Amino acid sequence: MSKDRLERMRQAQAAKRLAEGEAPKPPPPPLKAKVVYKTPSEHEKRKRFRKVPRLPDGSKFAARYDAAAQRWTGTLTVPRPGHPNGDLVLHNFKSGVFRLLELLDANYRVYLAEKAQEAREAKKEAKKPS
Repeated sequence: MSKDRLERMRQAQAAKRLAEGEAPKPPPPPLKAKVVYKTPSEHEKRKRFRKVPRLPDGSKFAARYDAAAQRWTGTLTVPRPGHPNGDLVLHNFKSGVFRLLELLDANYRVYLAEKAQEAREAKKEAKKPS
């Protein structure tokens, strides 16, 4: 139902109640606009990222601009306490700092997906009878 149609229905109901002698109701709160995504893939991308946990506490982004190459180079360091290889360090570069941070975050999420896949495969292997 469209926003305008709903508003017209509310106004008609209020006018009917007023004609019948009832006290008017206070106006309802304004309707929130529905989020409209440009493409279905954008919606899926946002939905997928909401399911992935945030970066762990103590994660660090570091970025450095190279004027000669006109690009940002950066690292994302994610602490992994007790891991034999220590912290996870991801490197990448982009022309803009915000895009660099997005790319490093996306790289981390790919890493998480790979680790989850490995864990699922190990679980399947453990369930197989010998």
